[in-house]
Amino acid sequence: RDLYQGHGIGLSQFGAYGAGAAGWNATKILTFYYTGTAVQTLGAKTVNVSGYGTMDINTYVAGLGEIPSKACGTAEQASQNPSKYVADNPATIWDCWPEEAIKAQVTAARSYAATSSQPICTSASCQVYVGGTAKQWAADETANQYVTYQGNIIRAYYSSDNSQGY
Repeated sequence: RDLYQGHGIGLSQFGAYGAGAAGWNATKILTFYYTGTAVQTLGAKTVNVSGYGTMDINTYVAGLGEIPSKACGTAEQASQNPSKYVADNPATIWDCWPEEAIKAQVTAARSYAATSSQPICTSASCQVYVGGTAKQWAADETANQYVTYQGNIIRAYYSSDNSQGY
């Protein structure tokens, strides 16, 4: 997959999937891919999104489209909290992802967007943005969290695959 799905810089989305499935939390995933960094909660920020205008950055990440919006859960979790969980269909990887992998992606995307000096595009050239609130649960659980290096938000690059997940 690396030959056509990744640029080799930053977080590997499929690597984060594997790490989340192995029990890693979002912070461990992020600090693994962004060496020497920390995850910090900072003040509220806005982002200028091409075609949508300026919006709160947590609203923005709730509308990301790049990975599944639901976390894999049990049937009981899915019935109790359907906005967050879906019972996993083992025949496909696209119905749900590990909860911590989604939270890591949302935090990386928030960091990337926060460092954009121009309106951020909504295609795969920047970040796939579809709008809506499908990932609101992850935006809320990671509200205002950013990947930082020496207190500064980093440009948190990521792609589907990097170096076989490493």
